[in-house]
Amino acid sequence: AKSETSSSGSSSSSSNVASVVNEVMPSVVSITSTIQSSNYYGFGTQESEGAGSGFIVAKTKDNLMIATNNHVVSDATSLTVGFVDDTTAKATVVGTDSSADLAVISVKIKDIKDSTASKIKVATLGSSENIKVGQAVYAIGNPIGFEFQRTVTAGIISAVNRTIKLEEKQENEIKVSYMDDLIQTDATINQGNSGGPLINANGEIIGINTVKITSAEGIGFAVPIDVVKPIINR
Repeated sequence: AKSETSSSGSSSSSSNVASVVNEVMPSVVSITSTIQSSNYYGFGTQESEGAGSGFIVAKTKDNLMIATNNHVVSDATSLTVGFVDDTTAKATVVGTDSSADLAVISVKIKDIKDSTASKIKVATLGSSENIKVGQAVYAIGNPIGFEFQRTVTAGIISAVNRTIKLEEKQENEIKVSYMDDLIQTDATINQGNSGGPLINANGEIIGINTVKITSAEGIGFAVPIDVVKPIINR
């Protein structure tokens, strides 16, 4: 009897998670950036692509507003957003904040098909104020080139208020910067997940996935949603 009860409980829990994730999926997008840089020999330029994720935060009469990481759109000459129904549209940058690794981009409503408009939705922003270590969380994004195949990973909040040191090579020097007040999670965050949502069990976004530690397993970070809400609104 105990075994049957446990199995039923597990099935119910999985069903609840699937339901929550399915509610959030229509608000998650893929972001492909085109970047031009000098070629190896310093003559002319070469074009490359970057990949990231984002989520819809607002819809106005003329534009769809999408939040993502600043490093996803930085230096991009063009941006393409992919929606839940596999359609795409061009996007432009509205504003950025490098210290919070945040960017807001927009897609013109007239560039979105009616059938797509009926499938997408604005995400529900939660609060990161009272999150607790051990709380279940889920990361959604488009890792390693799975442009239209959104991936969900599960984990817990491992720590809060983390500070990490970032090193970026710029020409002949290393630029050092710090990010504070981050959420640490063991939900897998891979390349392409950047800018995607970290959600709680209610389907509310509590963070924006931003970086993982490559020298260790199960250590990823998200910017708390309460930190970026004022910046998004601005």
